[in-house]
Amino acid sequence: MLLRAAPAVLLRVAPHAAPDTATFRILTAALCRVGQPSTAADLLYYMSPLLLDPDTCHCHAVLASLCHRGTTA
Repeated sequence: MLLRAAPAVLLRVAPHAAPDTATFRILTAALCRVGQPSTAADLLYYMSPLLLDPDTCHCHAVLASLCHRGTTA
């Protein structure tokens, strides 16, 4: 699935583009919606090298999706 490639793409374009917290919020929500909360949780780790911090919206979406699916990241 295309969303699975999102973290690698974000890191690759980071020197030339500036993904922000809104970019990550959209991707996190999309991954949770399509049933990939573990990938969404991994996405939160990619924020740190870009000097971005996950906010409560990011964390809540991932945790709620993980709980709904009964999985852990």
